[in-house]
Amino acid sequence: MSRLLAVVGVALTLCYVYFAWWLVGERIHLLKIMDLNAVGDFFAGVFGPLAILWLVLGFFQQGIELRQGTAALNLQARELKSAVEQQTAMVHVSQEQLEAAKAASSYERNLSEKSCEPYTEFKFKFWVNKGAHQYAVFGLNNPGPRCKSLSVSFSESDGEQHILGFFEVFAENEHQVELHLNKIQAGDWKTIDLNYTKLNGSRSHEEYQIMLVKPKLGPPYVQVNRA
Repeated sequence: MSRLLAVVGVALTLCYVYFAWWLVGERIHLLKIMDLNAVGDFFAGVFGPLAILWLVLGFFQQGIELRQGTAALNLQARELKSAVEQQTAMVHVSQEQLEAAKAASSYERNLSEKSCEPYTEFKFKFWVNKGAHQYAVFGLNNPGPRCKSLSVSFSESDGEQHILGFFEVFAENEHQVELHLNKIQAGDWKTIDLNYTKLNGSRSHEEYQIMLVKPKLGPPYVQVNRA
């Protein structure tokens, strides 16, 4: 479009020059005897239309350039918007990947923790008399992964704890734990805490609830429930 305006301007200028020469060509020698003011008016009258013509053409040219600049700015704005949307989508994808990686890491960590978790079995076995005192004997087994530094503690109702046993290695061999009869009461649950260190080095614990049961038929025994 800009080239077309230039061609039109040059063509109109040539036509106008030809017309002006046709109009005043035979009287051009009279400029030498005319006053300077008249000569100035002559040139102003001759070139004034050309100035107006190129001014109008320049106005149209400026409008075209403005429209082109506006279109270019709109294109840049769309490209920037598209880039922002792509960056936002990439951020969402990165967040989803991060969340997936965290979930996978948490899942693997839980699997690792579970793979190192021992399978404790705490159960009442029999009564034993030691002098004038009677004790309940419990069996403690671990058919699962071994652990170490196992402490077995008994919690009184007032919050006081008594260590019933400590075993450096807790593996397949059964350990026996004794508890005095007067520590156990019928109808009152007590807590046995098992604290140990797993193969991965983390500390863990389990709880068992025990209560003395005196059936109408048969000897008394201790009921054991995993908490």
